[in-house]
Amino acid sequence: MNSQRFKLAANCLVLLLVIAGCVASPGAKPSDTVPSPSQSTTTPAVEPTPLATLSPDEFWTGLFYGDPDFTEFPSIGALIGYSDAVIVASIEAVSQGPNYDAGSGMTEYDAYVTIHVERVLHGSLVSETVPIIVMLYLGNDVTVALTQLDLMKASMPHEQGILFVKNLVAWDEQLTGQATSKYDPSVYQVVSAQGVIRNAHGIANPALNAPGTWPKGYKGMPFGAVVSAIASSKAGQ
Repeated sequence: MNSQRFKLAANCLVLLLVIAGCVASPGAKPSDTVPSPSQSTTTPAVEPTPLATLSPDEFWTGLFYGDPDFTEFPSIGALIGYSDAVIVASIEAVSQGPNYDAGSGMTEYDAYVTIHVERVLHGSLVSETVPIIVMLYLGNDVTVALTQLDLMKASMPHEQGILFVKNLVAWDEQLTGQATSKYDPSVYQVVSAQGVIRNAHGIANPALNAPGTWPKGYKGMPFGAVVSAIASSKAGQ
C-alpha cells in the first residue's frame, strides 16, 4: 500500500514538473502571443499631403479677375487714363473677403490681398496700405472658396509689382451707372490683366493672360526700366 502511494506521489510530482516546464519554457506558445516593441501592430501615422502652391506669375496674374479681352486697352496711355492710380507695390497679406449674391443661385466668394504702396507713378491713393479685391470662387460650395483662400495664403510672393488700380465703388458706379453701398469704399480693384507687371528678380513679367501686343514689349526688360517708362508715359496717349 505504501509503495503504491509512493508511486502515485512520484507520478504526480513528475506531472507537475512537466506542466511547470511548459509554462516557464521560453519556447512555449503562451509567451509567443506577447508582441515585442519591435513587433508592434500600431498603424503608422499618415503624413498629410502638402498643399499645392501657385507660382509667383500665377499669383500676380490672379490679382485681376474678369475677362481679359473685355478689359483690353489699346495703349499704356489709355490704361493710365482709366486707372485711379498706377503704383509700385508689394504684397503684405491675404485674408478672407466678403461674399456677394451673384444671381442665379450663385455666390461670389472674395479675398482681400493687402498691398503696401511703395511708389505712386500716376494718380493718387489715400493710404500706403490698401486692400485689393480678388474673386476666389463663383458657385455654391464654400469649401472650394476656403481651399482657394488657403492656396493663395500659401503662395503669397514677397516681391514688387506694378498695378493699375481703380476704387471699387467708383468702378462699380462707372460700370452700372448708379452708386450703391454694396462695396467697401476703401477697397481697390486691378482694372485689367494688362495692369499687372511682376518684378521677377529684377526682370519685368506681365500677367500671363495680358491681351494685346504692347504689354509683351515689357517682358524681359529690367523692372526699373519699365517703372521709368510707365512713369514717363502720359494718360490717353
